[in-house]
Amino acid sequence: LVTKEKIRNLALRESLNCPFQIPGRESSFLDWTSVMGLMTKKEFHFETNFLIPWGPNELKLASYYDYGQLNERRSTDKYGGSMRYRRDFKKRMFIQSYSSYRANQIRSIDGQFDQTLGLGYKLLKRENVLLSFAPGIGVQHKNQPFIEEKTNYDSNLYQELQWKLLPEIVLTENFKLFYPPEYSNEFNFRFDTAIRMKIYDHYIIKPSYQLVYDNSIEAPIQKYTSIVKLSLGYAF
Repeated sequence: LVTKEKIRNLALRESLNCPFQIPGRESSFLDWTSVMGLMTKKEFHFETNFLIPWGPNELKLASYYDYGQLNERRSTDKYGGSMRYRRDFKKRMFIQSYSSYRANQIRSIDGQFDQTLGLGYKLLKRENVLLSFAPGIGVQHKNQPFIEEKTNYDSNLYQELQWKLLPEIVLTENFKLFYPPEYSNEFNFRFDTAIRMKIYDHYIIKPSYQLVYDNSIEAPIQKYTSIVKLSLGYAF
């Protein structure tokens, strides 16, 4: 039986030139943690994701906000957003533009903007796995308190994996590296991985892990943050 939903899903897969459909392409996630005892800890996380395909083009939009308190003192306060545009021009090759902005008050980053342009290749493109790499060049502008604003030109690498483990379970992973040749000690990278699981109708549960490293940050502030989250999401 051919239903409207099957036709919609088929059209979406074809327009994305993707071998499978990922649950929650357009989604919002929210989690709230409150712990009391030897310490009082509160954490809030909110994020949105949108994927807009048309023909050989793909536009991915994302945003997030994290806030936390430990023993009534602010321990987390960060937000950001990104936009990735991709256009296929061969079966496995594509051009990509990636823009992002982030701020982290705890780590003394008032604002950081990245803009990159790269040429990508889909190393794996199978029925249930999509692995792509996009090396490129770009510019990074960072604003930190008590430090002069700085703009660096860099080489960069964008890597992304989508692996459908089961019909309603997909593993996602991406890695972004920024390396300024002129200031090689100021490299930074971000690694994200998550498992999206559809639990009921439009509802998704997502355990995730994130590692952010910035070698330009000086002591006593840590150069890295490592976060594990469990979020509940709604797919539009």
